[in-house]
Amino acid sequence: MTATDDIEFNIARLDLRPGDILVVKLKDRVNTAALTHWREGLGHILPDNKCMILEGGADLAVLTAAEIAERAK
Repeated sequence: MTATDDIEFNIARLDLRPGDILVVKLKDRVNTAALTHWREGLGHILPDNKCMILEGGADLAVLTAAEIAERAK
């Protein structure tokens, strides 16, 4: 038995298009160094997208460019 035997994995495909914003909602508050680490890491793997990091829950969402334009009206 390995350490992963009791862990359920849910893997989804993340489909971001240029101009979309990735929203990461963290469960707990984190310090400035951790936020910097998150931003730099996400910036390297998602250079065509902005990332918004929120504290207070563990959700992940994508705002498409069309949704952003609609909300800006």
